[in-house]
Amino acid sequence: MPLYRQTSRLGKRITIAGYELVRDPKENRWIFTHLLADEYNLAQGTYSINDGTHRHHVDYNKRNNNPKNIKRLTKEGHLQIHRDHVDKTLRRPDVIAKMLAAKKSPAYRSKMSAAMKKIAPLLRARAKKQWSDPAYKDYMKEKFLTFYKTNEVYRKKNNALLNEEQFKYWADKTHRQKQAERVTAFFEKHPERREALQAEATEQWKNVDLRVWRAEKTKAQWDNSFRAKRKRAYDQVYLQHSLKLLSDVYKTNGTIENYDMVRRSIKANKNYLKLSTIIQRFFKNDQKELLAAVQNYNHRIVSIKKLTKRIPVYDIEVPNTHNFALANGVFVHNSAKQGRDREHQAILPLRGKVLNVERARLDKILTNNELKSLIIAMGTNIGEQFDITKLRYHRIVIMTDADVDGAHIRTLLLTFFYRYYVELLKNGHIYIAQPPLYSLKYGKEMFYAYNDEEKAKVLKDLENRKVAKAETKKAAKNDKEIVEGEGENESEADKAVEAEEKQAIMIGGTKVNIQRYKGLGEMNPDQLWDTTMDPKNRMMKLVTVDDAEAANETFEILMGDEVEPRKKFIQTYAKSVQNLDI
Repeated sequence: MPLYRQTSRLGKRITIAGYELVRDPKENRWIFTHLLADEYNLAQGTYSINDGTHRHHVDYNKRNNNPKNIKRLTKEGHLQIHRDHVDKTLRRPDVIAKMLAAKKSPAYRSKMSAAMKKIAPLLRARAKKQWSDPAYKDYMKEKFLTFYKTNEVYRKKNNALLNEEQFKYWADKTHRQKQAERVTAFFEKHPERREALQAEATEQWKNVDLRVWRAEKTKAQWDNSFRAKRKRAYDQVYLQHSLKLLSDVYKTNGTIENYDMVRRSIKANKNYLKLSTIIQRFFKNDQKELLAAVQNYNHRIVSIKKLTKRIPVYDIEVPNTHNFALANGVFVHNSAKQGRDREHQAILPLRGKVLNVERARLDKILTNNELKSLIIAMGTNIGEQFDITKLRYHRIVIMTDADVDGAHIRTLLLTFFYRYYVELLKNGHIYIAQPPLYSLKYGKEMFYAYNDEEKAKVLKDLENRKVAKAETKKAAKNDKEIVEGEGENESEADKAVEAEEKQAIMIGGTKVNIQRYKGLGEMNPDQLWDTTMDPKNRMMKLVTVDDAEAANETFEILMGDEVEPRKKFIQTYAKSVQNLDI
Protein backbone atom coordinates (compact mmCIF):
# COMPACT_ATOMS: atom_id res chain seq x y z
CA MET A 1 0.00 0.00 0.00
CA PRO A 2 1.58 3.35 -1.00
CA LEU A 3 2.03 6.15 1.59
CA TYR A 4 0.22 9.36 0.62
CA ARG A 5 1.39 12.57 2.28
CA GLN A 6 0.66 16.27 1.83
CA THR A 7 1.18 19.63 3.57
CA SER A 8 -1.73 21.35 5.24
CA ARG A 9 -3.25 24.56 3.81
CA LEU A 10 -5.64 26.96 5.51
CA GLY A 11 -9.28 26.38 4.61
CA LYS A 12 -12.41 24.51 5.59
CA ARG A 13 -11.63 23.04 9.04
CA ILE A 14 -7.84 23.37 8.70
CA THR A 15 -6.57 26.22 10.90
CA ILE A 16 -2.81 25.50 10.79
CA ALA A 17 -0.65 25.57 7.68
CA GLY A 18 2.60 23.80 6.81
CA TYR A 19 2.02 20.62 8.85
CA GLU A 20 2.28 17.11 7.38
CA LEU A 21 -0.85 14.98 6.78
CA VAL A 22 -1.03 11.27 5.83
CA ARG A 23 -3.84 9.45 4.06
CA ASP A 24 -5.83 6.85 6.07
CA PRO A 25 -7.24 4.53 3.36
CA LYS A 26 -9.33 2.63 5.87
CA GLU A 27 -11.31 5.68 7.04
CA ASN A 28 -10.75 7.54 3.76
CA ARG A 29 -9.47 10.74 5.40
CA TRP A 30 -6.32 12.78 5.99
CA ILE A 31 -4.76 12.81 9.48
CA PHE A 32 -2.07 15.12 10.89
CA THR A 33 1.10 13.08 11.39
CA HIS A 34 1.87 14.76 14.72
CA LEU A 35 -1.52 13.57 16.06
CA LEU A 36 -0.53 9.97 15.28
CA ALA A 37 2.76 10.56 17.12
CA ASP A 38 0.77 12.00 20.04
CA GLU A 39 -1.47 8.89 20.17
CA TYR A 40 1.65 6.71 20.20
CA ASN A 41 3.09 8.66 23.16
CA LEU A 42 -0.17 8.36 25.09
CA ALA A 43 -0.26 4.63 24.42
CA GLN A 44 3.35 4.25 25.55
CA GLY A 45 2.78 6.34 28.67
CA THR A 46 5.30 9.00 27.65
CA TYR A 47 2.93 11.66 29.00
CA SER A 48 -0.65 11.90 30.16
CA ILE A 49 -3.68 13.43 28.47
CA ASN A 50 -3.99 15.61 31.55
CA ASP A 51 -0.73 17.39 30.65
CA GLY A 52 -2.64 19.62 28.25
CA THR A 53 -4.52 19.84 24.97
CA HIS A 54 -1.78 21.35 22.78
CA ARG A 55 0.86 19.30 20.93
CA HIS A 56 4.19 21.05 20.69
CA HIS A 57 7.17 20.29 18.41
CA VAL A 58 10.14 20.43 20.75
CA ASP A 59 12.65 21.53 18.08
CA TYR A 60 10.14 23.97 16.51
CA ASN A 61 10.30 22.01 13.25
CA LYS A 62 6.68 21.18 12.48
CA ARG A 63 7.74 18.66 9.84
CA ASN A 64 9.69 16.59 12.40
CA ASN A 65 6.94 14.27 13.70
CA ASN A 66 9.13 11.77 15.54
CA PRO A 67 7.24 10.86 18.77
CA LYS A 68 10.26 12.01 20.77
CA ASN A 69 9.79 15.52 19.25
CA ILE A 70 6.14 15.78 20.35
CA LYS A 71 5.13 17.07 23.79
CA ARG A 72 1.76 17.85 25.37
CA LEU A 73 1.25 21.33 26.94
CA THR A 74 -1.53 23.50 28.26
CA LYS A 75 -2.72 26.38 26.07
CA GLU A 76 -1.05 28.98 28.29
CA GLY A 77 2.16 26.99 28.55
CA HIS A 78 2.30 26.49 24.79
CA LEU A 79 1.84 30.22 24.11
CA GLN A 80 4.51 31.11 26.68
CA ILE A 81 7.05 28.80 25.05
CA HIS A 82 6.45 30.39 21.66
CA ARG A 83 6.70 33.86 23.16
CA ASP A 84 10.01 32.97 24.78
CA HIS A 85 11.39 31.46 21.58
CA VAL A 86 9.83 33.73 18.95
CA ASP A 87 13.24 34.08 17.26
CA LYS A 88 12.97 30.43 16.24
CA THR A 89 9.50 30.87 14.70
CA LEU A 90 7.98 34.18 13.65
CA ARG A 91 11.28 36.06 13.82
CA ARG A 92 13.29 33.71 11.65
CA PRO A 93 14.91 35.57 8.71
CA ASP A 94 13.07 33.47 6.13
CA VAL A 95 9.71 34.11 7.85
CA ILE A 96 10.34 37.86 8.04
CA ALA A 97 11.32 38.00 4.35
CA LYS A 98 8.20 36.09 3.38
CA MET A 99 6.03 38.37 5.52
CA LEU A 100 7.50 41.55 3.99
CA ALA A 101 6.99 40.20 0.48
CA ALA A 102 3.35 39.41 1.26
CA LYS A 103 2.71 42.89 2.66
CA LYS A 104 3.99 44.51 -0.52
CA SER A 105 1.55 42.66 -2.74
CA PRO A 106 -1.39 44.67 -4.20
CA ALA A 107 -3.89 42.14 -2.88
CA TYR A 108 -2.64 42.49 0.70
CA ARG A 109 -2.55 46.29 0.52
CA SER A 110 -6.09 46.41 -0.86
CA LYS A 111 -7.32 44.03 1.82
CA MET A 112 -5.70 45.98 4.66
CA SER A 113 -6.94 49.30 3.28
CA ALA A 114 -10.53 48.05 3.26
CA ALA A 115 -10.16 46.57 6.74
CA MET A 116 -8.66 49.74 8.24
CA LYS A 117 -11.41 51.91 6.75
CA LYS A 118 -13.97 49.78 8.57
CA ILE A 119 -12.29 49.95 11.95
CA ALA A 120 -10.99 53.54 11.64
CA PRO A 121 -13.96 55.08 13.52
CA LEU A 122 -13.50 52.56 16.34
CA LEU A 123 -9.78 53.26 16.60
CA ARG A 124 -10.39 57.01 16.50
CA ALA A 125 -12.96 56.83 19.29
CA ARG A 126 -10.67 54.60 21.34
CA ALA A 127 -7.74 56.99 20.92
CA LYS A 128 -9.83 60.02 21.93
CA LYS A 129 -10.99 58.18 25.02
CA GLN A 130 -7.41 57.23 25.92
CA TRP A 131 -6.06 60.76 25.48
CA SER A 132 -8.88 62.26 27.54
CA ASP A 133 -7.47 60.42 30.56
CA PRO A 134 -4.89 62.64 32.38
CA ALA A 135 -3.15 59.55 33.74
CA TYR A 136 -2.68 58.18 30.22
CA LYS A 137 -1.32 61.54 29.05
CA ASP A 138 1.20 61.61 31.89
CA TYR A 139 2.19 58.01 31.16
CA MET A 140 2.77 58.68 27.44
CA LYS A 141 4.64 61.89 28.21
CA GLU A 142 6.95 60.08 30.61
CA LYS A 143 7.58 57.24 28.16
CA PHE A 144 8.33 59.62 25.29
CA LEU A 145 10.73 61.72 27.37
CA THR A 146 12.52 58.56 28.48
CA PHE A 147 12.88 57.45 24.88
CA TYR A 148 13.88 60.95 23.75
CA LYS A 149 16.59 61.40 26.40
CA THR A 150 18.11 57.95 25.89
CA ASN A 151 18.15 57.97 22.07
CA GLU A 152 20.76 60.45 20.85
CA VAL A 153 20.33 59.61 17.15
CA TYR A 154 16.59 60.29 17.26
CA ARG A 155 17.12 63.43 19.35
CA LYS A 156 19.49 64.97 16.79
CA LYS A 157 17.25 63.99 13.89
CA ASN A 158 14.17 65.39 15.63
CA ASN A 159 15.88 68.67 16.54
CA ALA A 160 17.09 69.17 12.96
CA LEU A 161 13.59 68.51 11.60
CA LEU A 162 11.94 70.86 14.10
CA ASN A 163 14.48 73.58 13.36
CA GLU A 164 13.88 73.26 9.61
CA GLU A 165 10.11 73.31 9.98
CA GLN A 166 10.06 76.31 12.31
CA PHE A 167 12.22 78.28 9.85
CA LYS A 168 9.69 77.48 7.10
CA TYR A 169 6.78 78.42 9.34
CA TRP A 170 8.14 81.76 10.54
CA ALA A 171 9.30 82.70 7.03
CA ASP A 172 5.62 83.21 6.22
CA LYS A 173 4.70 86.82 7.00
CA THR A 174 1.09 85.90 7.81
CA HIS A 175 2.23 83.54 10.58
CA ARG A 176 4.38 86.26 12.13
CA GLN A 177 1.53 88.74 11.92
CA LYS A 178 -0.95 86.35 13.55
CA GLN A 179 1.48 85.57 16.36
CA ALA A 180 2.09 89.27 16.96
CA GLU A 181 -1.66 89.83 17.18
CA ARG A 182 -2.04 86.92 19.61
CA VAL A 183 0.75 88.24 21.86
CA THR A 184 -0.69 91.77 21.80
CA ALA A 185 -4.17 90.49 22.63
CA PHE A 186 -2.82 88.33 25.46
CA PHE A 187 -0.99 91.18 27.19
CA GLU A 188 -3.95 93.53 26.74
CA LYS A 189 -6.13 90.95 28.46
CA HIS A 190 -3.54 90.13 31.13
CA PRO A 191 -1.64 93.34 32.06
CA GLU A 192 -0.55 91.69 35.30
CA ARG A 193 1.51 89.22 33.26
CA ARG A 194 3.41 92.07 31.60
CA GLU A 195 4.16 93.59 34.98
CA ALA A 196 5.34 90.21 36.30
CA LEU A 197 7.72 89.76 33.36
CA GLN A 198 9.05 93.29 33.79
CA ALA A 199 9.71 92.66 37.46
CA GLU A 200 11.39 89.35 36.67
CA ALA A 201 13.62 90.95 34.01
CA THR A 202 14.55 93.81 36.34
CA GLU A 203 15.53 91.34 39.02
CA GLN A 204 17.58 89.26 36.57
CA TRP A 205 19.59 92.25 35.34
CA LYS A 206 20.62 93.06 38.89
CA ASN A 207 22.85 90.01 38.63
CA VAL A 208 26.37 91.31 37.96
CA ASP A 209 27.55 88.01 36.48
CA LEU A 210 24.71 88.05 33.95
CA ARG A 211 25.56 91.60 32.83
CA VAL A 212 29.23 90.74 32.44
CA TRP A 213 28.38 87.64 30.40
CA ARG A 214 25.99 89.62 28.17
CA ALA A 215 28.57 92.37 27.62
CA GLU A 216 31.18 89.84 26.48
CA LYS A 217 28.69 88.25 24.08
CA THR A 218 27.81 91.66 22.60
CA LYS A 219 31.48 92.60 22.14
CA ALA A 220 32.17 89.32 20.36
CA GLN A 221 29.21 89.93 18.05
CA TRP A 222 30.39 93.35 16.89
CA ASP A 223 33.20 92.24 14.57
CA ASN A 224 34.01 93.95 11.24
CA SER A 225 31.79 91.67 9.14
CA PHE A 226 28.83 92.24 11.46
CA ARG A 227 29.35 96.01 11.36
CA ALA A 228 29.48 95.99 7.54
CA LYS A 229 26.40 93.79 7.29
CA ARG A 230 24.51 95.98 9.74
CA LYS A 231 25.45 99.15 7.85
CA ARG A 232 24.25 97.66 4.54
CA ALA A 233 20.96 96.66 6.11
CA TYR A 234 20.42 100.09 7.68
CA ASP A 235 21.34 101.85 4.43
CA GLN A 236 18.66 99.88 2.59
CA VAL A 237 16.10 100.78 5.24
CA TYR A 238 17.06 104.47 5.05
CA LEU A 239 17.01 104.43 1.23
CA GLN A 240 13.63 102.73 0.86
CA HIS A 241 11.94 104.88 3.50
CA SER A 242 13.41 108.08 2.07
CA LEU A 243 12.59 107.19 -1.54
CA LYS A 244 8.99 106.41 -0.62
CA LEU A 245 8.60 109.77 1.11
CA LEU A 246 10.32 111.52 -1.81
CA SER A 247 7.92 109.79 -4.20
CA ASP A 248 4.90 110.87 -2.13
CA VAL A 249 6.17 114.46 -1.99
CA TYR A 250 6.83 114.47 -5.73
CA LYS A 251 3.40 113.06 -6.57
CA THR A 252 1.74 115.70 -4.37
CA ASN A 253 3.77 118.77 -5.34
CA GLY A 254 5.47 117.85 -8.61
CA THR A 255 8.84 118.66 -7.05
CA ILE A 256 11.09 117.41 -4.24
CA GLU A 257 12.29 120.81 -3.07
CA ASN A 258 10.23 120.81 0.13
CA TYR A 259 11.16 117.20 1.06
CA ASP A 260 13.25 118.24 4.07
CA MET A 261 10.41 120.35 5.43
CA VAL A 262 8.01 117.40 5.17
CA ARG A 263 10.65 115.09 6.68
CA ARG A 264 11.12 117.30 9.72
CA SER A 265 7.36 117.45 10.30
CA ILE A 266 7.20 113.64 10.60
CA LYS A 267 8.73 112.99 14.01
CA ALA A 268 7.46 109.42 14.39
CA ASN A 269 9.81 107.97 11.75
CA LYS A 270 13.56 108.50 12.19
CA ASN A 271 14.50 106.62 9.00
CA TYR A 272 14.11 109.62 6.66
CA LEU A 273 17.53 111.01 5.71
CA LYS A 274 18.27 114.60 4.69
CA LEU A 275 18.07 115.26 0.95
CA SER A 276 21.76 116.14 0.78
CA THR A 277 22.69 112.90 2.58
CA ILE A 278 20.59 110.81 0.17
CA ILE A 279 22.23 112.37 -2.89
CA GLN A 280 25.73 112.00 -1.45
CA ARG A 281 25.39 108.47 -0.04
CA PHE A 282 23.33 106.72 -2.71
CA PHE A 283 23.51 108.76 -5.93
CA LYS A 284 27.13 109.99 -6.07
CA ASN A 285 26.01 113.64 -5.76
CA ASP A 286 24.04 113.34 -9.01
CA GLN A 287 20.66 115.05 -8.51
CA LYS A 288 19.40 113.87 -11.91
CA GLU A 289 19.88 110.25 -10.87
CA LEU A 290 17.94 110.89 -7.68
CA LEU A 291 15.10 112.58 -9.58
CA ALA A 292 14.92 109.65 -12.02
CA ALA A 293 14.74 107.19 -9.12
CA VAL A 294 11.95 109.20 -7.49
CA GLN A 295 9.96 109.53 -10.73
CA ASN A 296 10.15 105.77 -11.32
CA TYR A 297 9.46 104.75 -7.74
CA ASN A 298 6.01 103.41 -8.64
CA HIS A 299 6.28 99.67 -8.11
CA ARG A 300 4.20 98.16 -5.30
CA ILE A 301 3.92 94.47 -4.47
CA VAL A 302 0.24 93.89 -3.72
CA SER A 303 0.48 90.14 -3.13
CA ILE A 304 2.72 87.15 -3.76
CA LYS A 305 1.00 83.94 -4.79
CA LYS A 306 2.40 80.52 -5.53
CA LEU A 307 1.45 79.24 -8.98
CA THR A 308 0.16 75.69 -9.16
CA LYS A 309 1.34 75.06 -12.71
CA ARG A 310 4.07 76.26 -15.04
CA ILE A 311 3.23 79.35 -17.15
CA PRO A 312 5.47 80.79 -19.92
CA VAL A 313 6.75 84.26 -18.99
CA TYR A 314 9.01 86.25 -21.32
CA ASP A 315 10.99 89.12 -19.87
CA ILE A 316 14.02 91.32 -20.39
CA GLU A 317 16.13 91.59 -17.25
CA VAL A 318 17.76 94.89 -16.48
CA PRO A 319 21.50 94.17 -15.86
CA ASN A 320 22.74 94.38 -12.27
CA THR A 321 19.22 94.86 -10.87
CA HIS A 322 16.24 92.76 -9.91
CA ASN A 323 13.95 94.58 -12.38
CA PHE A 324 12.47 93.13 -15.55
CA ALA A 325 10.16 94.25 -18.32
CA LEU A 326 7.25 91.82 -18.43
CA ALA A 327 6.05 91.03 -21.95
CA ASN A 328 3.67 88.13 -21.40
CA GLY A 329 2.62 86.25 -18.30
CA VAL A 330 0.25 86.48 -15.36
CA PHE A 331 0.57 90.22 -14.63
CA VAL A 332 -2.52 91.26 -16.60
CA HIS A 333 -4.54 88.47 -15.02
CA ASN A 334 -3.55 89.57 -11.53
CA SER A 335 -4.53 93.18 -12.32
CA ALA A 336 -7.95 92.09 -13.54
CA LYS A 337 -8.53 89.81 -10.55
CA GLN A 338 -7.58 92.55 -8.10
CA GLY A 339 -9.68 95.18 -9.87
CA ARG A 340 -12.91 93.21 -10.26
CA ASP A 341 -16.11 93.23 -8.19
CA ARG A 342 -15.74 89.79 -6.59
CA GLU A 343 -19.46 89.42 -5.88
CA HIS A 344 -20.57 89.84 -9.49
CA GLN A 345 -17.52 89.39 -11.73
CA ALA A 346 -15.26 86.42 -12.43
CA ILE A 347 -11.96 86.38 -14.32
CA LEU A 348 -10.82 83.42 -16.44
CA PRO A 349 -7.18 83.94 -17.52
CA LEU A 350 -6.38 82.50 -20.96
CA ARG A 351 -2.61 82.18 -21.16
CA GLY A 352 -1.41 82.67 -24.72
CA LYS A 353 -3.24 82.14 -27.99
CA VAL A 354 -6.12 79.69 -27.95
CA LEU A 355 -6.67 76.88 -30.44
CA ASN A 356 -7.90 77.78 -33.94
CA VAL A 357 -11.15 75.78 -34.04
CA GLU A 358 -11.47 76.20 -37.82
CA ARG A 359 -8.65 73.69 -38.15
CA ALA A 360 -9.46 71.33 -35.26
CA ARG A 361 -11.95 68.58 -34.54
CA LEU A 362 -14.19 68.63 -31.48
CA ASP A 363 -12.16 65.94 -29.71
CA LYS A 364 -9.02 68.07 -30.05
CA ILE A 365 -10.90 71.13 -28.78
CA LEU A 366 -11.96 69.23 -25.67
CA THR A 367 -8.32 68.35 -24.90
CA ASN A 368 -7.15 71.97 -25.20
CA ASN A 369 -6.63 73.28 -21.66
CA GLU A 370 -7.66 76.88 -22.36
CA LEU A 371 -10.87 76.05 -24.24
CA LYS A 372 -11.72 73.26 -21.82
CA SER A 373 -11.48 75.73 -18.91
CA LEU A 374 -13.74 78.16 -20.80
CA ILE A 375 -16.33 75.44 -21.53
CA ILE A 376 -16.40 74.37 -17.87
CA ALA A 377 -16.63 77.98 -16.65
CA MET A 378 -19.65 78.78 -18.86
CA GLY A 379 -21.47 75.63 -17.70
CA THR A 380 -23.51 75.08 -20.89
CA ASN A 381 -21.54 72.07 -22.17
CA ILE A 382 -20.82 71.85 -25.91
CA GLY A 383 -22.03 70.14 -29.08
CA GLU A 384 -25.13 67.97 -28.82
CA GLN A 385 -25.22 68.40 -25.02
CA PHE A 386 -25.30 72.23 -25.22
CA ASP A 387 -27.93 73.72 -22.87
CA ILE A 388 -28.15 77.52 -22.79
CA THR A 389 -30.33 77.45 -19.65
CA LYS A 390 -27.26 76.36 -17.68
CA LEU A 391 -25.24 79.45 -18.65
CA ARG A 392 -23.64 80.77 -15.45
CA TYR A 393 -22.95 84.34 -16.59
CA HIS A 394 -25.25 86.84 -18.29
CA ARG A 395 -22.37 88.66 -19.98
CA ILE A 396 -19.21 87.02 -21.29
CA VAL A 397 -16.70 89.80 -21.94
CA ILE A 398 -13.55 89.30 -24.02
CA MET A 399 -10.66 91.40 -22.67
CA THR A 400 -7.50 91.45 -24.80
CA ASP A 401 -4.57 93.78 -25.38
CA ALA A 402 -4.73 96.52 -28.00
CA ASP A 403 -2.02 95.02 -30.22
CA VAL A 404 -1.74 92.43 -32.99
CA ASP A 405 -1.57 89.50 -30.58
CA GLY A 406 -4.61 90.76 -28.70
CA ALA A 407 -6.59 91.13 -31.92
CA HIS A 408 -5.57 87.63 -32.97
CA ILE A 409 -6.68 86.12 -29.65
CA ARG A 410 -9.97 88.03 -29.85
CA THR A 411 -10.59 86.70 -33.38
CA LEU A 412 -9.81 83.14 -32.29
CA LEU A 413 -12.29 83.42 -29.42
CA LEU A 414 -14.99 84.86 -31.68
CA THR A 415 -14.39 81.99 -34.10
CA PHE A 416 -14.86 79.53 -31.24
CA PHE A 417 -18.09 81.19 -30.09
CA TYR A 418 -19.49 81.37 -33.62
CA ARG A 419 -18.74 77.74 -34.42
CA TYR A 420 -19.93 76.15 -31.16
CA TYR A 421 -21.92 78.77 -29.25
CA VAL A 422 -23.86 80.72 -31.88
CA GLU A 423 -26.86 80.78 -29.50
CA LEU A 424 -24.84 82.94 -27.11
CA LEU A 425 -24.22 85.40 -29.94
CA LYS A 426 -27.87 85.43 -30.99
CA ASN A 427 -29.03 86.02 -27.40
CA GLY A 428 -26.59 88.88 -26.80
CA HIS A 429 -24.31 87.25 -24.23
CA ILE A 430 -20.92 87.94 -25.88
CA TYR A 431 -19.22 91.33 -25.47
CA ILE A 432 -15.83 92.83 -26.27
CA ALA A 433 -14.30 95.13 -23.66
CA GLN A 434 -13.16 98.53 -24.89
CA PRO A 435 -10.27 99.64 -22.67
CA PRO A 436 -8.97 103.18 -23.26
CA LEU A 437 -6.13 103.58 -25.70
CA TYR A 438 -4.65 106.64 -23.97
CA SER A 439 -4.45 108.19 -20.53
CA LEU A 440 -3.80 111.92 -20.31
CA LYS A 441 -2.62 113.41 -17.02
CA TYR A 442 -2.75 117.17 -16.54
CA GLY A 443 -1.77 118.17 -13.04
CA LYS A 444 -3.99 116.15 -10.73
CA GLU A 445 -6.56 115.55 -13.43
CA MET A 446 -6.72 112.28 -15.37
CA PHE A 447 -8.47 111.83 -18.71
CA TYR A 448 -8.98 108.66 -20.77
CA ALA A 449 -9.33 108.52 -24.55
CA TYR A 450 -10.57 105.49 -26.46
CA ASN A 451 -9.22 106.59 -29.85
CA ASP A 452 -7.12 109.27 -31.50
CA GLU A 453 -10.14 111.53 -32.04
CA GLU A 454 -10.98 111.57 -28.33
CA LYS A 455 -7.34 112.22 -27.48
CA ALA A 456 -7.28 115.20 -29.83
CA LYS A 457 -10.51 116.52 -28.28
CA VAL A 458 -9.09 116.30 -24.73
CA LEU A 459 -5.92 118.11 -25.80
CA LYS A 460 -7.99 120.79 -27.51
CA ASP A 461 -10.12 121.31 -24.40
CA LEU A 462 -7.00 121.62 -22.24
CA GLU A 463 -5.53 124.11 -24.72
CA ASN A 464 -8.71 126.21 -24.59
CA ARG A 465 -8.68 126.09 -20.80
CA LYS A 466 -5.06 127.25 -20.73
CA VAL A 467 -5.79 130.12 -23.10
CA ALA A 468 -8.76 131.19 -21.00
CA LYS A 469 -6.66 131.10 -17.86
CA ALA A 470 -3.93 133.19 -19.49
CA GLU A 471 -6.46 135.79 -20.62
CA THR A 472 -7.89 135.96 -17.11
CA LYS A 473 -4.44 136.59 -15.63
CA LYS A 474 -3.71 139.23 -18.25
CA ALA A 475 -6.96 141.02 -17.51
CA ALA A 476 -6.21 140.94 -13.80
CA LYS A 477 -2.79 142.55 -14.32
CA ASN A 478 -4.31 145.36 -16.36
CA ASP A 479 -6.92 146.07 -13.72
CA LYS A 480 -5.84 149.24 -11.90
CA GLU A 481 -7.93 148.33 -8.86
CA ILE A 482 -6.02 145.11 -8.22
CA VAL A 483 -4.47 144.89 -4.79
CA GLU A 484 -0.70 144.50 -4.81
CA GLY A 485 0.25 140.89 -4.34
CA GLU A 486 -3.22 139.58 -5.12
CA GLY A 487 -3.20 137.16 -8.03
CA GLU A 488 0.15 135.74 -7.08
CA ASN A 489 -1.43 133.45 -4.49
CA GLU A 490 -2.27 130.56 -6.77
CA SER A 491 -4.14 127.55 -5.50
CA GLU A 492 -2.35 124.36 -4.64
CA ALA A 493 -3.95 122.78 -7.72
CA ASP A 494 -2.47 125.50 -9.96
CA LYS A 495 0.98 124.94 -8.46
CA ALA A 496 0.61 121.24 -9.03
CA VAL A 497 -0.36 121.87 -12.65
CA GLU A 498 2.65 124.08 -13.26
CA ALA A 499 4.95 121.56 -11.58
CA GLU A 500 3.47 118.82 -13.73
CA GLU A 501 4.06 120.88 -16.85
CA LYS A 502 7.75 121.12 -16.05
CA GLN A 503 8.02 117.32 -16.34
CA ALA A 504 5.63 116.95 -19.28
CA ILE A 505 6.17 117.00 -23.02
CA MET A 506 4.78 119.58 -25.44
CA ILE A 507 1.86 118.29 -27.52
CA GLY A 508 -0.28 120.69 -29.49
CA GLY A 509 0.86 123.61 -27.39
CA THR A 510 -0.26 121.98 -24.14
CA LYS A 511 2.00 120.26 -21.64
CA VAL A 512 0.40 116.99 -20.66
CA ASN A 513 1.60 113.47 -19.89
CA ILE A 514 0.20 110.95 -22.37
CA GLN A 515 0.45 107.19 -21.99
CA ARG A 516 -0.62 104.78 -24.70
CA TYR A 517 -1.88 101.49 -23.27
CA LYS A 518 -0.69 98.63 -25.41
CA GLY A 519 -1.75 95.99 -22.91
CA LEU A 520 -4.20 95.68 -20.04
CA GLY A 521 -1.30 94.68 -17.82
CA GLU A 522 0.05 98.24 -18.00
CA MET A 523 -2.91 99.39 -15.91
CA ASN A 524 -3.01 99.01 -12.17
CA PRO A 525 -6.12 97.36 -10.64
CA ASP A 526 -7.81 100.69 -9.86
CA GLN A 527 -7.32 101.99 -13.40
CA LEU A 528 -8.58 98.73 -14.88
CA TRP A 529 -11.70 98.89 -12.72
CA ASP A 530 -12.42 102.56 -13.46
CA THR A 531 -11.98 102.29 -17.23
CA THR A 532 -12.87 98.74 -18.23
CA MET A 533 -14.72 96.82 -15.52
CA ASP A 534 -16.89 99.32 -13.62
CA PRO A 535 -20.46 98.93 -14.99
CA LYS A 536 -21.00 102.68 -14.51
CA ASN A 537 -18.08 103.77 -16.70
CA ARG A 538 -17.03 100.85 -18.90
CA MET A 539 -17.54 100.66 -22.65
CA MET A 540 -18.32 97.32 -24.31
CA LYS A 541 -19.27 96.19 -27.79
CA LEU A 542 -22.10 93.70 -28.13
CA VAL A 543 -21.18 90.92 -30.57
CA THR A 544 -24.08 89.94 -32.86
CA VAL A 545 -24.54 87.78 -35.94
CA ASP A 546 -27.02 89.60 -38.18
CA ASP A 547 -26.26 87.68 -41.34
CA ALA A 548 -25.13 84.13 -40.52
CA GLU A 549 -24.07 83.28 -44.04
CA ALA A 550 -22.01 86.44 -44.47
CA ALA A 551 -20.37 85.92 -41.08
CA ASN A 552 -19.67 82.30 -41.91
CA GLU A 553 -18.00 83.30 -45.16
CA THR A 554 -15.86 85.94 -43.44
CA PHE A 555 -14.72 83.51 -40.76
CA GLU A 556 -13.80 80.91 -43.35
CA ILE A 557 -11.81 83.46 -45.35
CA LEU A 558 -9.85 84.74 -42.35
CA MET A 559 -9.49 81.56 -40.29
CA GLY A 560 -9.98 78.64 -42.70
CA ASP A 561 -7.50 76.27 -44.33
CA GLU A 562 -7.62 77.89 -47.77
CA VAL A 563 -4.78 80.38 -48.29
CA GLU A 564 -5.91 81.99 -51.55
CA PRO A 565 -9.16 83.58 -50.24
CA ARG A 566 -7.27 85.04 -47.30
CA LYS A 567 -4.52 86.36 -49.59
CA LYS A 568 -7.12 87.96 -51.87
CA PHE A 569 -8.84 89.56 -48.87
CA ILE A 570 -5.56 91.12 -47.68
CA GLN A 571 -4.68 92.40 -51.14
CA THR A 572 -8.16 93.90 -51.55
CA TYR A 573 -8.24 95.80 -48.27
CA ALA A 574 -4.52 96.52 -47.73
CA LYS A 575 -4.80 100.10 -48.97
CA SER A 576 -7.69 100.79 -46.58
CA VAL A 577 -5.58 100.16 -43.48
CA GLN A 578 -5.04 103.31 -41.43
CA ASN A 579 -3.37 102.00 -38.27
CA LEU A 580 -1.12 98.95 -38.47
CA ASP A 581 0.15 97.77 -35.07
CA ILE A 582 3.21 95.51 -35.45
